[in-house]
Amino acid sequence: MIKNIITTLAVMAFLLAGCTNPFSTRTPEAPSGDTSIDRNLQTDPNQVLTKIQQAFQQKDTQAYQDCFADSTLTGSSFAFTPEQNESYRLNNWEITDERNYFFNLVNAEELQTVDIQYPGSPAIPTPVTSSPDTLEIDFNYLITAEFRTKTEMYQGRSILRILKSPEELWYIYEWLDLRNSSDISDSTWSTLKANYRISG
Repeated sequence: MIKNIITTLAVMAFLLAGCTNPFSTRTPEAPSGDTSIDRNLQTDPNQVLTKIQQAFQQKDTQAYQDCFADSTLTGSSFAFTPEQNESYRLNNWEITDERNYFFNLVNAEELQTVDIQYPGSPAIPTPVTSSPDTLEIDFNYLITAEFRTKTEMYQGRSILRILKSPEELWYIYEWLDLRNSSDISDSTWSTLKANYRISG
């Protein structure tokens, strides 16, 4: 009897020695690279497009949303004028639509990567009025969305009007989208917004 108890205890001790203590702490993993977008990019009007580009690449809806002025800053609604061929699909466009389309895009099923490039000369902000706190950025763009089974491309030209807040941050308050006559594709940023305005 005693021999059986000793044998049983020995077997249990052997088995327990090989188990991992569920309460022990695990070895910490090496920290992954920081992919957060620098919020200070908006302190430089030349970096607003860079922040938009990083928001696309990292699928960061908050960073994209942060680029736009709200009515408390401007005293009026955000104004978007779409490329004329898409205007009928973008009636009554508001800042909430701007946020929603981007969210729907970066969370689209089977989307692998999305990127925006600015072909041509770097866009240099120019004054809109005599005030140094209101600038305009005129630039070409090429947006590429890679899905598992397809690639979507959008290209054209946009004019952004940006203003500086009392906190010294730059925000987009007005946007005009255009189609370049040299573009082969009819799909512009306006097309992208219309396609992803409402979740499928």
